[in-house]
Amino acid sequence: MNNEEFKKGRIIFDNGEVIDAHSTELAFLGSNVGRSSVVFVKNREYCSYSTPVVGVFGAQCVVVLFFREGVLMRVNITVCGSVDDASEHEAAAFSEEELKMDKIKQDRWLICNLGGSPPYDFSWGSVESVLDKRSWSCNVVIVYAGAAGATFSAINKTTR
Repeated sequence: MNNEEFKKGRIIFDNGEVIDAHSTELAFLGSNVGRSSVVFVKNREYCSYSTPVVGVFGAQCVVVLFFREGVLMRVNITVCGSVDDASEHEAAAFSEEELKMDKIKQDRWLICNLGGSPPYDFSWGSVESVLDKRSWSCNVVIVYAGAAGATFSAINKTTR
């Protein structure tokens, strides 16, 4: 099943709320998902928020949204799988093998929703599956296009 909304850069939570390239920090914080999120990092004009475990396109996920001066620049989605997997995910005691299995799970989720194989480039931005052993994380990374988004993406890629 390919997801046409995701191909348009739209992330739809199971409660019907939508995040896309036009989402603002203020609008996100006014949403149900935004009100239940916590500040992940705040550094001058940059602020990111981590959601609780939420449904996204049929999977249980933790979503981190990165804003710069109130504009959405990037979204990281950690695919947890089932509700039980999500609870285990929060324990944060992973082996390297489990991290690789998470990467395979999120690659399958991407292929199911976008078709083909990652990375994906669109006119609105890009989507890729990333396994980062330094931060011990595995995420679907969505970067929205535009001058500010490109700068933000370049900064993050150099710190990996």
